[in-house]
Amino acid sequence: MNAMKGAIAQSALHWGVNAWAVYGIVGLAVAYISYRRGRVPLMSSVVSSLWGGDHTSPASRIIDALAIIATLFGTAASLGIGALQIARGVEIVGGLGAAGNTLALFIITVLTIGTIISAVSGVARGIRMLSNINMVLSVGLAVFFFVVGPTVFLINIIPGAITEYFGTMPDMLAANMAEGEDMQAFLSAWTTFYWAWWVSWAPFVGVFVAKISRGRTIRQFVLGVLLIPSTIIVLAFAILGGTAIWLQRRASELDELGNTVGIAASEGAIAPDGTTDSLPLPAEIFYAVVDQLPGGGLVATAVIVVLAIFFITTADSASLVNSQLSQGGNPNPNRLVTAFWVLCMSGIAVVILLFGGENALSGLQNLVVVTATPFAVILVAMAVALVKELRYDPMAIRDHFQDAALENAVKQGVTEYGDHFALAIEPTTTDSEYATGGDFDSTAPEFTEWYTRTDEDGNPVEYDYERGQYIEPAGESPTGADTPRD
Repeated sequence: MNAMKGAIAQSALHWGVNAWAVYGIVGLAVAYISYRRGRVPLMSSVVSSLWGGDHTSPASRIIDALAIIATLFGTAASLGIGALQIARGVEIVGGLGAAGNTLALFIITVLTIGTIISAVSGVARGIRMLSNINMVLSVGLAVFFFVVGPTVFLINIIPGAITEYFGTMPDMLAANMAEGEDMQAFLSAWTTFYWAWWVSWAPFVGVFVAKISRGRTIRQFVLGVLLIPSTIIVLAFAILGGTAIWLQRRASELDELGNTVGIAASEGAIAPDGTTDSLPLPAEIFYAVVDQLPGGGLVATAVIVVLAIFFITTADSASLVNSQLSQGGNPNPNRLVTAFWVLCMSGIAVVILLFGGENALSGLQNLVVVTATPFAVILVAMAVALVKELRYDPMAIRDHFQDAALENAVKQGVTEYGDHFALAIEPTTTDSEYATGGDFDSTAPEFTEWYTRTDEDGNPVEYDYERGQYIEPAGESPTGADTPRD
């Protein structure tokens, strides 16, 4: 039982709060500088504040280029892995022989055409409709596994696995390559790959999350990003993974302590000889589990549909973000450019599958690790830049003033009047020890230029993404159009 809970807890580490924290850094930084500070929604708009530059400098261009590369290759790897799973599902459901990567290449071609159609149809008609369909199908699959599968077993193991996750998180995070060859192999194949994968997806998911979070507080954003999606994903993995574990144990011989000592029915086991060496290939293990449940053929077909829609929506969304990043942060990028990025992502997946042969999956994983590493450095810089920006936010300054004013007033009251005094507001000299902001200039640019640019009527000033500058009202100077907003 401990091993089962540990396995699910490890999945939670790879896919849960830890993964979404990476997305949250990018999402919060982009949302803050876009909707609070009125800058262009680019990675460089966040990081460039560390050296006082803007998103048009050469260094900023490099930062945005690295974000594009990370998204491009990370998404391409995901599409390649998804195509392999879809191809294997088609072979199983259709009773076809093993077609290798040929079928996967054909599937990538077909789904790429579908992605381009979705991309040019716009977000509202394309991504939104497909996402809603996929959400319904995904929830239906999870409910199917929970109801038709080992319901009682899952009800018992899920709480224990979640507790195990939080209890062993420090040990799992402390695992390193110095702990032996087995640990090296595990970290290389799993944890390191997943962290690189999340980093490569961070620009794409972060920008998307930032877009849908406008109007939220930082507290709401952090809690929402960390808890809602990670809870759904961890529950899904616990249900699907728990079902696979239960099927394996059902086909095994157990001793009086519940430990596996052999295989009683190899035809009903996921791993026929009880070892990881006999497990199905990663692309087909899902179908091996489904085959053990009632209505396996129909469910396998639904899985193929879900994966196909996932392929389209992922490529569509990622190409849209890359299109925005490559066009100066334009929220309404050229659709031909978006289609170009779709072709690039699919093309990379095709090349890896063509030249990777039987090791295509390993090649895709290595590709993610290599291309995500540079952006990992930018992630750290974004976190530092965000903290710096927040320190000079008017709300943070107001809170500091409030605390300093109250502390100084109480200090002066106790010093001059003992326990009997009332608070009052009166001017002080700048060098007074009781002055709240004696060494502070509230009119300094770093405190006044945080706001979204507005015209004299308080309406936001539009930004020309092609020329890379704000469109000033007729007759107004660039500085005259700036009106602070609190």
